[in-house]
Amino acid sequence: VPGNFMASWLLQRGASRRLLLGLAALVMGVASIAIFQPDTPLPAVVALAIAFSGVGGMVPATLFSAAPSYAPSPAQVGATNGLILQCINMGQLAGPPLFAAAVSAWSWALAPGMTVGLAAMGLLLAILIGREEARRSLV
Repeated sequence: VPGNFMASWLLQRGASRRLLLGLAALVMGVASIAIFQPDTPLPAVVALAIAFSGVGGMVPATLFSAAPSYAPSPAQVGATNGLILQCINMGQLAGPPLFAAAVSAWSWALAPGMTVGLAAMGLLLAILIGREEARRSLV
């Protein structure tokens, strides 16, 4: 919830979607590295997990704000929002068991790599959205 509110507040003040998505991906990737280190003290793990989750809340708000810009037509904004929501829900449903299956099959040593890999995909998404929005503003 804090991330959702923060993203909304920042978007209203002119922050770019690229910045918000990139920042969220970067913070989540860095936090996950420390979270999964065996020598990280428990209070730090808890604080980093809260930060990870809070900053992660910026992603849905930012993506929902993009729906009117990326929908094929104004009449399809609702369907675009629905598609975004379905993808978010699919990740929340499938992500934890897939993560658990990978850790069970290989080991916890793989966990930081998986989360950093997903964060890298988030950074790539931020870059692509930034390029597309820059392209559209030039037209």
